[in-house]
Amino acid sequence: MILKRSSTLFVVLTLGILTLAASFAGAQMQTGDTPDVMALIISGSMPQDMASIIYNSEVPRANAIADLKEVARLAGWKVSNVSVSTEASAPGGPKMTSIDFQVDSGAVEWATGIIQVEPFIVALKRFDKIQINYALQGKLPFRSIRDYQNKYVDIDFDTTNRTYSYAVTVKDRDFDKLGLPLIVSQPKEGPGAKTAGNTTGGSGKIIWLALLLALAAGVVVYVISSRAAGKSKGAV
Repeated sequence: MILKRSSTLFVVLTLGILTLAASFAGAQMQTGDTPDVMALIISGSMPQDMASIIYNSEVPRANAIADLKEVARLAGWKVSNVSVSTEASAPGGPKMTSIDFQVDSGAVEWATGIIQVEPFIVALKRFDKIQINYALQGKLPFRSIRDYQNKYVDIDFDTTNRTYSYAVTVKDRDFDKLGLPLIVSQPKEGPGAKTAGNTTGGSGKIIWLALLLALAAGVVVYVISSRAAGKSKGAV
């Protein structure tokens, strides 16, 4: 992986998504639902898929890079344009670290409807709360995992406006893999069923998603300013 400045278009696109999420959340945000780390993957808007891993704390650069390398290895992704930034999420607020990258091999299998979740959980299992969000531009025949529980993790799935969201609680870190199914059958439609393409959410989950995305906005603003100033490059 080569560490260098990512596309300005990617940064602008990401900032736009985060800004919309922040405005949607408004006064209903509740910080008690904040995860320890969040992955945001954007696919379908550009020739390459773009992504970030955003920590709700300051993380050493070497640790962030090691996390990305493990995610890429487990997912079978080829990544490039890697950039690590740490800055306060708000003036006077605590520092947050973000590692942004490009997935050259494609992060989403559009033909089969598969998005990957397990690589992030395994690589980031030292955290109690993990949020994984796929923001897609285009119609995906979604067939991936939804809600899931076992002795190691609880996974709560939701979807709205082509964003597929997984809230993961790690209960037991004693695992090297989870064996989550890549393809699952479509659930039966019914009252309260959570299905791809659903534009409403229950129990405040849409508000939660908006908060999670908004938390990254301060980091993205910092990335824009630092990259505009010509941040140094180096090898990962």
